[in-house]
Amino acid sequence: EIHNIGASTVDLNGNTWLLSWSGLLKIDVAGHLETVTILESEFKNDMLFPTDIKCDSIGNIWLVTNEYSLIKLNPKTEDYQVFSPSKLPPDRNPWASVKIAFDLEENIWMGSTTGLGYFDQTKEDFQLPVKSNQLELDQASIRALTFDSFGSLWIGTDFRGLYKYEDRAVFQAFSPNQNKSSSLTPGW
Repeated sequence: EIHNIGASTVDLNGNTWLLSWSGLLKIDVAGHLETVTILESEFKNDMLFPTDIKCDSIGNIWLVTNEYSLIKLNPKTEDYQVFSPSKLPPDRNPWASVKIAFDLEENIWMGSTTGLGYFDQTKEDFQLPVKSNQLELDQASIRALTFDSFGSLWIGTDFRGLYKYEDRAVFQAFSPNQNKSSSLTPGW
């Protein structure tokens, strides 16, 4: 039985991967469900759990934990690597969900209740949190991250609206236009 699915992704072969309270699951293209046990040793501590899952452009499955650790799993070989930050963000909520998104260079951006983070895959280096020129984003509770085709990062937050981050230097907030309910306007 599958309980509380928190995130899912589809790999390059069409298999569906699920994070749930029942563990890491995979549904293959033929519809067979299996529990993936290769990472169970990483989650023996009840205080550490995966919160998001994504597939990169070469087929690796990435998981992020509530402690900002990243796990890169090669589903073909079942080899995996764990990348952990040397320092965790201040004032973090240990039960918070961390979401991830890949930029055009396959670097990983992380969003949580403590703001925005970044992992450079080439340098294997974390930047937690990423400081912006907008104090409101530094204090935002991030719930969704996605990149558009231009490489801009769109950041959805709980109570602070929608942000657009470009070139790792420019932030822009959006809010509904008071005159048109279907449009967005810059928030400042």
